[in-house]
Amino acid sequence: MSSEQMLQILENCVNEFYDSKTSHERKNYLHLQLNEFLNGVQTWKICLESLRSIKNPLLTYYLLQTFEQLIKYRWNTNEHISMDEQILIRDTLIYYLIDSFSSMVSYIRNKIMSLIVQIARKDCPRYWPNFFTTILHFINEKSSLIGLCLLTTVFEELPLNKEDISIEHYHELIKCLNQQIPYIIDILKSFLKKLMNILPTHDSNNEKSLDSNSYLILRQIFLCMDRLFNWLPASLTNNIDLDLLDSIFDYVRLGLRSTTINEQYMDISLLSMNCIQELLVKQRGTNEFEDKLLKLFEQIFSLTDTILNQNNLVQIDERYLTKLTELIRLLFNIHLQRVEINQNFPLCLTLLYRYTVQQV
Repeated sequence: MSSEQMLQILENCVNEFYDSKTSHERKNYLHLQLNEFLNGVQTWKICLESLRSIKNPLLTYYLLQTFEQLIKYRWNTNEHISMDEQILIRDTLIYYLIDSFSSMVSYIRNKIMSLIVQIARKDCPRYWPNFFTTILHFINEKSSLIGLCLLTTVFEELPLNKEDISIEHYHELIKCLNQQIPYIIDILKSFLKKLMNILPTHDSNNEKSLDSNSYLILRQIFLCMDRLFNWLPASLTNNIDLDLLDSIFDYVRLGLRSTTINEQYMDISLLSMNCIQELLVKQRGTNEFEDKLLKLFEQIFSLTDTILNQNNLVQIDERYLTKLTELIRLLFNIHLQRVEINQNFPLCLTLLYRYTVQQV
């Protein structure tokens, strides 16, 4: 049977499997047939040859699962696959992602990025020493969005301590990731500053929308930063400097622009507040991180003061107020002993009282 015939049979099976009219019994049968192909020792070759030519996203997603099985069970084992073939798979996935990123449906794009990171878990640093530099290169070039999406996937999946790699390799992998954190934070901070410069000033009445690419990049920066802060170990919190916090709060304040605020700005503002929340839930950090907490304290209550002085609490988006209230709650529940030494603490209690009363 030719590869074309095999793919046609697979496509028919996949389409029937996902058809809502297909009976439960028939789906069970199709599931067994598809799994039999999925676990074939050479089926990945058919998938690799056909990946770029397939137009059916359901079939594409299914074929990508063959690579997932391969990576999980036979990667670096020399079992029916050579090192050169592994590199070919890796490179094919990367180039396919780059070439088709904008036209891919999201679940295909996410699966490919997940596969690339799964390979990195197995290969980096011994067999893929330039993995991180490759991603950072993407971010700094025209493929910025691709690099940021990949970096987000890295923080979601790479640090997971699963049984697919040895403890020794896991520690080596995390060491490599830790070494990249200062560079990653500098790049993200640089993007935040650059993109803030293209926004209208606070005094401007021109609340124009961001262009599509800038908006998507900003969204992905904050999604990436959210995952980064969530994972960041206490020993690395000193990499978060005051300048970065100021930049994040510049975007937090986008939510206060006006009653006719652009929904893009509100979205970015809420995502930036999620990053602040990830920092506040950390129970501890380096000694330098204590200074950052005081900065967060000052910024949050400066924001509260602005809202109260403008006397426009009822005009602010409810999502924004809900998130701000959560930040204040975390600040007092987790870090009260740290912030009550601040000379402005009594004033902040007064602001908190006014903020609470105005919402009643």
